[in-house]
Amino acid sequence: MRRMGRTLLMMVVWMMAAGCCLARPGATGAGSEMAPGGYGGRPGTPGSRLARGPAWAPLLEDLCRAEEPVAVEAALARVLAAGPSCADLRRALGDLPFPHLARGTFHAFTWRARDDRERPWLLYVPAGYHPRRATPLLVVLHGGVSGEEVGPAQLQKDAEADPFFRLAREQGWLMLYPLGQDGATWWDDIGHDAVLGQIRRVKRMANVDDDRVWLAGFSDGAGGALALAMLHPGEFGAVVACNGHPALGNLDGDLPLRLPMLANVPCYLVNTDADEFFPVEKMRPLVETAARAGADLVWRELPGRHRFAGEPAELARVAAFLERHPRDPLAPRVICETERPVWGRCRWLAIDEIVPGPAAPWAEDFNPIVRDESVNFHFIGDQRYRGTGVRAQRVFPDSLAARLGMRTGDVLVRLDGRPIRNPDDLAAVKRGLRAGRELTLTVRRDGTDRELTGRLPDPTLAWVFARQSPAGTVRARLVGNRFHLETSRVGRVSLRLSADLVDLAAPVEVTVNGRGVFRDRVDPDPAFLLRGYLADRDRKMLFDAGITLEDLW
Repeated sequence: MRRMGRTLLMMVVWMMAAGCCLARPGATGAGSEMAPGGYGGRPGTPGSRLARGPAWAPLLEDLCRAEEPVAVEAALARVLAAGPSCADLRRALGDLPFPHLARGTFHAFTWRARDDRERPWLLYVPAGYHPRRATPLLVVLHGGVSGEEVGPAQLQKDAEADPFFRLAREQGWLMLYPLGQDGATWWDDIGHDAVLGQIRRVKRMANVDDDRVWLAGFSDGAGGALALAMLHPGEFGAVVACNGHPALGNLDGDLPLRLPMLANVPCYLVNTDADEFFPVEKMRPLVETAARAGADLVWRELPGRHRFAGEPAELARVAAFLERHPRDPLAPRVICETERPVWGRCRWLAIDEIVPGPAAPWAEDFNPIVRDESVNFHFIGDQRYRGTGVRAQRVFPDSLAARLGMRTGDVLVRLDGRPIRNPDDLAAVKRGLRAGRELTLTVRRDGTDRELTGRLPDPTLAWVFARQSPAGTVRARLVGNRFHLETSRVGRVSLRLSADLVDLAAPVEVTVNGRGVFRDRVDPDPAFLLRGYLADRDRKMLFDAGITLEDLW
């Protein structure tokens, strides 16, 4: 017994030295979720590369592992008391150790959102992943965010059927697959914040190449991807949006989306000619306006319906596009435009205050006017329904379907005198409808067929984006140690600086609308760098200090 006890003790010591961790319940692969903090190997053991670093390196690892605010502040104080320089911290953060993860499989996790609900999300780890090698991360947003409750097993089934999963697997990329649903869509606060939070969680557990975090989506996911690109352009190297609408996050989520923000992140857009929701003909004016606003776009017009099959040739084009577009974290030109300062940040610049008054002569609201003759009932079909007809999983309030008398749970079986057996029948009949005419539809409700009649809306002219308030805009460029800013309706901005961006040993100069507003040396601040890292978990975009410029109007 004593020999067995000693053997067991030796095994435990060996496991601790090797940085082993146990999987939590619900993980798909062995060892797929680790203890809070996400770094493998204990400080000072063979499993930790920081063991070969400076004496304060274990303290930095503790800080990166800390979760609760009190623990974070205490760990931060210990690191700063050791006196590391910003350059030292940058090197140490670039050499953080990560645990081994089961490869070639999905790992399942849950995310507790601000509504106190837990929702599943998935991380795919490719077969060739190694924790010492920075690996690209593809974040994939699925379509159909008005779906029912989904468990990890169904979410993995959906992810495995997604063409973007084939792309990630073939290219050897990590893939994050969040869940979007009613109450947590890609454009409401809960779903929006969950995607960003899950990206940061993946960066805590896997060696992610921060400059190769790419965003892709289909349908609702495409609209969500473009919304995130406009609100958080500094997060992503590039975006792929298939069969989506750039204004969807504004139309369905009231997000203040601004097309000039797409100048900061390259986008690959795919739309099909017979898409019943977002056809090429309808999307072309919006894409042209985005290009005129400075958006960096590749637009593909393809034949087909509302689907992205992910043909091998198209996936190869997408892969080549993404590989050509890593993020430039220190881009010398930035454009930032927002209605709300909370979403007014791009890389090293942030709009902190928007002031009243006329826009600058050069500032333009890129918001096309379109004539809408399409017929969209605005109900969500239940994809799990297997009977005849199309079952309404959700009927949106104030929609055409609601005004015609349709209710959630109704099964549409006849439209405009033609039988509706499946979603394809519905799409075919809709293509023949014209705005402004009378319409009859038959729904099956509680086992009884009911006829609903009404009139389709007349064609309308409308702005694509609904505006809630005027925007502030900054066009900024960096030449040497001098920042040149052109502003419109902006009263205060912040600039974040690093030794990779400017020479901090020399004065930094800022001109705003041709007027010099700042000239001074800026000292590196290790606390500023570490707080920025803890907020973003981005090891490639680390800033040593910041300055705020006020009273700019």
